Amino acid sequence: HLSIAAYEKRIISQIDYPGAYLGIERSKYDMPTEIMRVSGKLAQLIIKVDKQYAKYETNGSIYVELDKSLYGLVESAALWYQECSEQLKDLGYTRSNTDPCLFHSNNKKSTINIHVDDFLCSFRDKKEMERVHAYFHSKKCTITTGTLDFLHMRVKTTPNGIEVDMTDY
Repeated sequence: HLSIAAYEKRIISQIDYPGAYLGIERSKYDMPTEIMRVSGKLAQLIIKVDKQYAKYETNGSIYVELDKSLYGLVESAALWYQECSEQLKDLGYTRSNTDPCLFHSNNKKSTINIHVDDFLCSFRDKKEMERVHAYFHSKKCTITTGTLDFLHMRVKTTPNGIEVDMTDY
């Protein structure tokens, strides 16, 4: 991805998607019901905030049905990937045949590489970059241009291409 970006003198950016695993509706992707045991101080706090949960308390624990994904559940990564892929598809991107985490715009002017909740983007077209950035900005994402810190790699555009190093690691 970066070698193509350097060769084509693309603009690079990074998008950090906050809370990527949180809040994805499980029913949207036909995921089965997940029951979670909440115990200790958290169970006490839930009961204190909403007394209706007291009737579900057993031996200091309450059991809740999860409607949305959260960190720590095995299927949360799969839910996030499905959600992320759907958003990129809606933006006009197609998943690479060789790398499921690499998405190309249908006009081949931009590429987005996803690693959990961090996206490394390269654009040949400034308007396309602005469109993608506007979309992810509306999702409360952090967008960085210029020198990037992507997965502990410093990625920097220079007049000679793109430099990548890990001097701060």
